[in-house]
Amino acid sequence: MMYNNYIPTVALIAENSDNKAHYRHMNFDKLSNRELLAILTSSDDDCEDSNLKQADLLLKYVNGDLNKLAWLSLQELLEIKGLRYATALTLACANTLLHKRTQNRSLKLHLKYDSETFYNIILQELGETSPESYWLFLFDSKGKFQRKAYLGNREDGLNEHHKIIEIGLQNPSYHLLLVKLNDEKHLRTSRTTCSHLSALIKAMNKQNLSLLDYIIAYPNGYYSCKDMHWLDEQE
Repeated sequence: MMYNNYIPTVALIAENSDNKAHYRHMNFDKLSNRELLAILTSSDDDCEDSNLKQADLLLKYVNGDLNKLAWLSLQELLEIKGLRYATALTLACANTLLHKRTQNRSLKLHLKYDSETFYNIILQELGETSPESYWLFLFDSKGKFQRKAYLGNREDGLNEHHKIIEIGLQNPSYHLLLVKLNDEKHLRTSRTTCSHLSALIKAMNKQNLSLLDYIIAYPNGYYSCKDMHWLDEQE
């Protein structure tokens, strides 16, 4: 549903202080792809119906596939019959910024990784007697610990796909390390765990995210999926 049945333009919001306050708390996650595209490609000279028609042209051209839309060049966009030049230019610039962000994120992959070093950091943060649970650790490009997030206990933690991906997208320059604390030494993961982890990795791949490692820590030791090349097999 349209936000208050009206699509604002960037120019209109910028010029009117009332509109600034009104739209500051807009929940963009609740807007449809059609509405978001209409806002992105709108101008103060366009009517709402015209903006929506432009969005419809874009979505129809890519059959609703946003990944395909994100890779269209300006030349390709200009081939869409009925699409305004300003709309094509705006979207081409947005796509370029997205790709630059992805490229900047890929720079973090050059971190020299040693599982034992990171395991010791996990112990410092959580201790050896923490109850069975799942955590997400964030490290900068130099391997320095930044923060951690609690995901849940037992298998529930691996089901937090949305939370893990949201944290990853909010921190594109950080490495993500998934940690499971075990009460006992269990080196063999269950089928359920493998299934959940495989689904998580696939979901992360769609957002150009990856796990630095999945470490299962138990009393007096740990198991690194990275060291065993298990994560590589899932990608």
